Amino acid sequence: MYVLFFFLISSLLLLAAGNGQSTARAQSASLRDSLIIQGEGVSRVVFHLKDLQGLPRKTMCAKDYKGDAMVNFEGVELHEVLKKAGILLGTHLKHGELSKYLLAEAHDGYKVVFTLAELEPLFTDNIVILADTKDGKPLDDYAGTMCIIIADEKKNGRWMRQVKSFTIKRG
Repeated sequence: MYVLFFFLISSLLLLAAGNGQSTARAQSASLRDSLIIQGEGVSRVVFHLKDLQGLPRKTMCAKDYKGDAMVNFEGVELHEVLKKAGILLGTHLKHGELSKYLLAEAHDGYKVVFTLAELEPLFTDNIVILADTKDGKPLDDYAGTMCIIIADEKKNGRWMRQVKSFTIKRG
C-alpha cells in the first residue's frame, strides 16, 4: 500500500515539474517573439510579432549576416515602430529632443545606439528596419524573430539579431 502511495505521489510530482518546465519554455519563447519599448517620454509598451506585421512594410536588399549572399529582408521602418509606441518624432524632434537616443538590446546581450534623428526621415535618407522575414520566410534561429538591418552603412556593426528591447534615453 505504501509503495503504491509513494508511486502515485512521485508520478504527480514528476508530472507537475514537467508541466512547469513546459510553461517556462512557452514563456521564454513568448518573450523572444516580443519587443519591449520603454524609457523617457514613453510608457512601457510590448509589441508582439503580429503587431509589427500590421504596420507599413519595407523590403531591403542586403548581404545576409554572414556576408555571403544578397537577400531580401522585410520588416517595418524603425521610426514607424517608435511612433506606434507613442514616441514623438517628425516635427516634434527639435531643440532638447535632439539629445534623445535609442539603446537597442539583444537577447544575447549585444547593444547598439541610434540617435532619434538618425531614424527620422525628416533628418536622413538612411533606412533602418526591424526585419522579421528574409527572402519571404521567417528569420532563422540565428537571427531570432526580429533583427535590425541598416541600409547604406559600410560595416554592419550596428545590425542586431535577436532584438529584445528599445530604451529611449537622453544624452
